[in-house]
Amino acid sequence: MAAVLAAASPGFRAELPSLARPVALAELAALMACSGLLSASGALSWLADRAAAARGDPRLGLVLASLLLGLAASLVTNDAAVFVAVPVAAEMAERSGLPRWLAVGAATVGVNVGSSLLPLGNPQNLLIWHDYGVPLAVFALRMVPLVAAGLALDAAAVLLLARRQPAVRGVAAPRVAVDRRRALAGAAGLAAVASASALGAPLAGSLMALLLAALAWPRSLLAVDPWVLSTLALMFADFSYLGSLLAPRLPGWVLETPLGTYLAALALSQLVSNVPAAAALSLRTPHWEALAYGANVGGVVLFTGSLANMVALRLSGLRPRELHRFQLRVAAVLAPLAALLLAAR
Repeated sequence: MAAVLAAASPGFRAELPSLARPVALAELAALMACSGLLSASGALSWLADRAAAARGDPRLGLVLASLLLGLAASLVTNDAAVFVAVPVAAEMAERSGLPRWLAVGAATVGVNVGSSLLPLGNPQNLLIWHDYGVPLAVFALRMVPLVAAGLALDAAAVLLLARRQPAVRGVAAPRVAVDRRRALAGAAGLAAVASASALGAPLAGSLMALLLAALAWPRSLLAVDPWVLSTLALMFADFSYLGSLLAPRLPGWVLETPLGTYLAALALSQLVSNVPAAAALSLRTPHWEALAYGANVGGVVLFTGSLANMVALRLSGLRPRELHRFQLRVAAVLAPLAALLLAAR
């Protein structure tokens, strides 16, 4: 798509450096390195496994693990968190007798919803945060109602659906070794990215985080995937440019009202996933909160709504309809509820 646009439009070629969002990509690179460091430390796996053994009831353990990993995803990005959450959920299902689709679905929804809390939680939030210049505290406070509602619905779905299953077995938490030096370095790097961005120096924070990761464990830099970054750069550019061409042709109410923006982001996410949807609509509407709500809720509907869903399918071996068996139940309540939360503003 980038090649076609570059050949057909001089405007696209001229705007490509800014459309690719280099500052946001630098922050994503730092987040990749620090997330890789935390994963290598075993801290996230330890957290999830301890939660999974909560009170010996795997249903409560799954709820707690999904909650904690979801909130952790707000710092380490949803795509990184799902690499930990899905294997843990699948192992819980095997040890306890819970259905695999239920455990993996709960973990995936928890990660997608929890990552919505902060700008660092996923690429679409990072993009919206940069484009609209929203203070970090304001962004988090505006997202709290959505995240609280989504995690509560995730927990309710687990408890209700698990009641229909045969008796499950209690599980014991396995021993997971944690490398504290790597865990502390990863956490410090994430704090550096967040604090420097909030102070208006995102590149300085990104470089500091990369340096911390390299000093703590040089192999953490291997988590900075150039193919992912280049794909995201072109994705940002492609859909931002197409959005600038298509937005003037939309009916006025679509992007001029919070509900219209929310519905547009929600629907577009199912077609192209939520990161391109956010790129296409960002700065075309004054309602950044509605855009963030639509893009993040969009990741919980169909498996095409978020890259994290596709990663979960690959890791778990589930079919899309099995993941939808859980996700669509949550989305059926969360999507209209999010619209009501926006209307109450």
